[in-house]
Amino acid sequence: EKLGIEKPLLVMRILPCQMGKQWWKAHPFHVHRYPTRRLPERTYDDGMNSEQHMSLFVKEVLLPVAIETKALVLGTEGCDMTAAFIQAAKRIHGQFGGAKLPFRILVFLRATSFFSHLVDLEPDTKCENEFAQALRNTANFSKNKEYFRIATERWYGSDKAYWRRESLEPGPFAAIMFQGL
Repeated sequence: EKLGIEKPLLVMRILPCQMGKQWWKAHPFHVHRYPTRRLPERTYDDGMNSEQHMSLFVKEVLLPVAIETKALVLGTEGCDMTAAFIQAAKRIHGQFGGAKLPFRILVFLRATSFFSHLVDLEPDTKCENEFAQALRNTANFSKNKEYFRIATERWYGSDKAYWRRESLEPGPFAAIMFQGL
């Protein structure tokens, strides 16, 4: 009720993908760790072709089903299909006159994916990433900042260049951020 989710006729779960375009945006320095996995496709043109096909699949197949069934669409950060769905939803949002869409997108986020935006930031400086800023504004962030640093360091290593730097473009979706370590 708090998120404004009505009873959907369908729940669509977009499964997260590994090492797609969104993953590489969040891990820019990993190209040297995984040189053979730069893209799942062989060439840049193949990658652009795959992205176009994914966008068409979302626009012509998933979006009409979501509209018709008033679906609840569940996605995660760092997933190409979730990003494509949000982009498509942004495009049709104008067709609904800026009104509420007939479906709801709910994106699940991990706090450690956004923590790296805050590590070296001065206390009074505003963070450019809105989700990292929201994490920083939580009541117990300053108390738990050291735990986040330790958890992120154990997960990604001590070199901050390899820490995940997730970002999502604004769009018509709600987000739930898990702060569990």
